[in-house]
Amino acid sequence: MDKDEKQFIRFYLNGEACAVSIDLVYKIIHFGNITDVPYTPDFILGITNLRGDILAVMDLKTFLGMPNIKSSVTAEKDRSIIITNYLGKLLGLVVDKVLGVISFQHSEIKPTPQTITTELAKYVNGVAGSGDSFTVLIDFESIITSNRFEPFS
Repeated sequence: MDKDEKQFIRFYLNGEACAVSIDLVYKIIHFGNITDVPYTPDFILGITNLRGDILAVMDLKTFLGMPNIKSSVTAEKDRSIIITNYLGKLLGLVVDKVLGVISFQHSEIKPTPQTITTELAKYVNGVAGSGDSFTVLIDFESIITSNRFEPFS
């Protein structure tokens, strides 16, 4: 890998291409076997067991304020959980479909457009790509360190 490029795990949310830094990804598993936990925020779907580690599973769309719509590019069977590791804490992120690893040159990564002024803007590092094909770069670190996660710290 060229030192001027950065790798991401690319995925769909409501048919939109998004990505998180590969540096924070521990594992990707198929969606399933989530146990509901009462009195948790709406974006926490529950918990799951990953080889003896119990971790929270988050609906990334709900956290980002996105509607939960069906997309023509994904099917229910495609849903996955991206297991992230931030400072030794594991968290699962539910996404519609994992597309794989993608690399972007630093010159391809642009600042978050000023038109994104919703809750989403706080959790976006920028956009990457060229022409008509762009990927929204999700800032996972800002998600996990947000005050919405304080009860879990």
